[in-house]
Amino acid sequence: MILRIIVSLSILLIVTSCNSQNKNILPAKENKISVEFHKISKKIDECDVKSGVRRRGSRFAADHNIRLKLSEFKEIGFIIESDTLFFLMDYDGIVTHIFYGKIWDNKGNRVAFEYNRGKFELRDEMFEYFMLDLITEWDVDGIRNAESQCSVTSPSSITGSRVIRTETGYQVDCIRFDDFFCPPSWFRGNSNQ
Repeated sequence: MILRIIVSLSILLIVTSCNSQNKNILPAKENKISVEFHKISKKIDECDVKSGVRRRGSRFAADHNIRLKLSEFKEIGFIIESDTLFFLMDYDGIVTHIFYGKIWDNKGNRVAFEYNRGKFELRDEMFEYFMLDLITEWDVDGIRNAESQCSVTSPSSITGSRVIRTETGYQVDCIRFDDFFCPPSWFRGNSNQ
C-alpha cells in the first residue's frame, strides 16, 4: 500500500514538473481558448463526416484529438478574436507517421505545426503558398483544378476547413484533396480554368 502511494506521488511529481517546464501551455481551468477551440474542432469533425471527407472512426478522426491537444498552446490565442479561421491537416501514414497542420485567420495570424509521437513542434510553412491562397479564398474549383493538373505522388490526403463565426455559432466548410505542387509556369493563367 505504501509502495503504491510512493509510486503515485512520484508520477504526480513527474507530470507536474513536465507540465511546468513548457511555458507555452495555458492553465487548463482558465483556458477560454481551449473551450472555444473544442467547439470549433467538433464542428469541423461533424462537417468532415457529414460531407464525406471522412468516415466516422477513420484515421482522420485523429485530427480532432490533435486539434484539442493543440488548443493548450498560447500561439493559437488568436482564434478568440477571429471571425474566419482556416485549417489544413496532412498525415503521412506510410513513411513518417507524422501529422502536419496549419491554422490561420483572415487577419494574418497563423501557426503551423508537426505532431509526432505525442509531441508538438511549431514549424515554419510546410504547405505550398498557392494551396494556402486557394483555401483562404475557398476556391474549391481551383483546388480541384490544381489537384488534377499538379498532383504529386503522395500517400496522403489533405483536409481543409473554413470556419466562419456567426451570431449563433459557426459555419464550417470542409474539403479533402490529394497533395499537389504546381510549378511557377502553371500559375500564368491556369489557376482559374
